[in-house]
Amino acid sequence: MGQHDEDRADSDLANEMGYSDQHALPVNKEGCICGIVALALVISSVGLLLWRMNENPQANEDRPAVPEGPEQWNDASWRVVRERRASPDEYARALEQAEAAVRAAPENGNILNTLGVAQYRVGRYAEAVATLTKSEKLNATKNGSHPADLAFLAMAQHQLGRKGEARATLERLHEVMMHLRWFKDAEARGFLGEAEETLKDK
Repeated sequence: MGQHDEDRADSDLANEMGYSDQHALPVNKEGCICGIVALALVISSVGLLLWRMNENPQANEDRPAVPEGPEQWNDASWRVVRERRASPDEYARALEQAEAAVRAAPENGNILNTLGVAQYRVGRYAEAVATLTKSEKLNATKNGSHPADLAFLAMAQHQLGRKGEARATLERLHEVMMHLRWFKDAEARGFLGEAEETLKDK
């Protein structure tokens, strides 16, 4: 049998088995193309994920979680200084935040009160008296002064040895606490208790 006959025999065998040159080639091409496209998509997805994970990590660390401003600084500071048992480092950081808030909003009575409390917590009693005297005037209503102003003002006065003034301020605090609003306020009652305890010392 010659080569031409062998080729014809092979062709006939392929036809009998259901294959032909016309069908085999497109199937192979389609499989290759699909595989290449799938691989390209996987590589592209992985590359995009890695790029997002590594894109300027320093910038991501420095980006604030919320917009910063006097209200945010005041809130962050107040969460620390209202407590009696924070660490010195925490009080120092809270003081910095309160100072920044006051620089941005110098006539805000609530923010001034936070600064005065922060100054008291770090032992800057003379500054606390000056700040709380101002915040008391700004925060006062027809029902009297705010307990947070009076409590820390009394304690700062006491720490400076101005015990007569401190007792008078504490008495004013007792009067304010008779109002139902403050009598039911747990934080205000806590400040009253701290002031009473402090003025018993020395």
